[in-house]
Amino acid sequence: KPKAPAPFPGFIPREHQLAKTGSPGGHGLASLWLDRADEKDEQFELLQGLKVVDNRSGADQPRLVLARTAATNPLANFREGDLVVLYPQGAHPLAHQLFKGHIAAIDAGQVTVALRARQFRSRHFDEQPYWNLEHDQYEGNFTAQYRNLIQFCGQDPGLRRLLLGRRPPARPVPDNSQADWPELTAQQRELLQAILASPDYYLLWGPPGTGKTSIVLRRLVGHLLAHSSERLLLLAYTNRAVDEMCAALESLGEPWGKRYLRIGSVHSTAPAYRDRLLDTQLKDIQTRRALVELIQGQRIIFSTVASLANKPELFQLVQFDRLIVDEASQILEPALIGLLAQVHRFVLIGDHKQLPAVVVQPPAQSQLRDEELRGLGFTDARPSLFERLYRQCRQHGWHWAFGQLSHQGRMHREIMAFPNRHFYDQSLCILPDEMPFQARQVMPLQGQSEHELGRLLLQRRVLFLDTPSDGNLHQKTDAHEALLLARIAAFFAQHCPDKSLGVITPYRAQIAQLRQAFLEHALDPDAYTIDTVERYQGGARDIILISLCTNSLSQLASLVSLSEEGVDRKLNVALTRARDHLVVVGNPELLRTNPVYAAFLEEYGMPGWS
Repeated sequence: KPKAPAPFPGFIPREHQLAKTGSPGGHGLASLWLDRADEKDEQFELLQGLKVVDNRSGADQPRLVLARTAATNPLANFREGDLVVLYPQGAHPLAHQLFKGHIAAIDAGQVTVALRARQFRSRHFDEQPYWNLEHDQYEGNFTAQYRNLIQFCGQDPGLRRLLLGRRPPARPVPDNSQADWPELTAQQRELLQAILASPDYYLLWGPPGTGKTSIVLRRLVGHLLAHSSERLLLLAYTNRAVDEMCAALESLGEPWGKRYLRIGSVHSTAPAYRDRLLDTQLKDIQTRRALVELIQGQRIIFSTVASLANKPELFQLVQFDRLIVDEASQILEPALIGLLAQVHRFVLIGDHKQLPAVVVQPPAQSQLRDEELRGLGFTDARPSLFERLYRQCRQHGWHWAFGQLSHQGRMHREIMAFPNRHFYDQSLCILPDEMPFQARQVMPLQGQSEHELGRLLLQRRVLFLDTPSDGNLHQKTDAHEALLLARIAAFFAQHCPDKSLGVITPYRAQIAQLRQAFLEHALDPDAYTIDTVERYQGGARDIILISLCTNSLSQLASLVSLSEEGVDRKLNVALTRARDHLVVVGNPELLRTNPVYAAFLEEYGMPGWS
């Protein structure tokens, strides 16, 4: 019988190609030369008219400081850490050398670009009067995925059978060390014991606010450091999640708080943890022996999956006993599968009902039809390893290898209600009575206002407000929604000044519109996090405002991200970022065509408000 075609050797090259040439929604990397400058400027994807004011391109750490001019779009959407390309204004990108780097700092007046390579003809930047800056892409992730597939093929046959689901994970081995976790719930203690007892792997499903990082992972790592000699590798999809893991470890205090290394860039690492970066620690290293001693002297190493892909030689120096991956449901299977042969056991922590891994190719290309593969759980190449293994464990009844946290301590129970009904099958609950934060989750609202909008905001924790389409030909912006949310933010700034507030919207162009509206209402947009839902996963604010910016049915289709279980993962993430208040604005006529949005509007809508 012919062997079934492998799911990923075609999937990864298609993603790689689309990253370069683009999909129906854009040109990908090719937009650099295929899109006109005015189109990019309208999409807020171009910083033009930049003038070099500080040229250190020939230094050991090459960088340029560029000042904005009258020609620079003040709302262009660039952030610290973004990968960028630089070329002279007026020159076609293909007709001139491109300089690559990333944004080290950015404000209303200047942009600092850290160049990838030292320039030996540094005066070139002073010879050109103005420069353009555009977004760039990193292709190393694809190389790592190809390498991981090759590594998986060479793995021990027993491990391959385990990861494919052809054999069950081994039964638990009791952990005899004494654990003292009086501050945890009974469920958290039970799950920690199950993780410690797992010989092969454990899958921890952690819905929003259940403390999977701040509580469970923190206590797991602390216990392993104190009661074992294990060497740990901790990974996550985003740098923010790695920051949170570093914070969790440092909160343990002495003797473990600062005994770790982190792999990554200084510009993508929070300042509090930059002293533990490998590159920072290497500054005083003079010999190869000292380097080996530095790395082997640490029991914990943190990294994103992408940063670790640049350091494959690490596994030649260190043998890790356990791999712990946070945000595992956001990581494509080929990005992770090759690492698992290089550790003795692993723990995957995630929530497959929140945002999945980013995939560009349409579902019709990633779906698998071979019956043998489908029998192993490979119905589509899109889901993460976490999601596939979780489905297999549930299907086969391997209950000792997976578990779910259900007590969430983030959301007020009124905010939790809708996601709990529509996304989590009523499996979520607020904290037990004896937990300190529980009182906040049941607290009634208090406050009065003379205006209708103010009364609604102070009397209802969850609210949907109608806004008409503004008729803008640019469908990825909506001035009505931006101005309304700016009014709401100004109201909360006056009446709830101690509460944190964030804004979520699908499009970078609408981010620019919102920032402008905040300025018009005398609010500093830099004092708030105004971002896409993808950048918000893992984060939370006391007050969350959501601008859906949906002006056509085609936009509604792209707004929704359905899991195989029918869960709208983008909406789930957006609604579960709020602790105390949640306000959603949008066009009700369009949104009601989707059953989940229709249910939300039916429960929380205020038609006819003014």
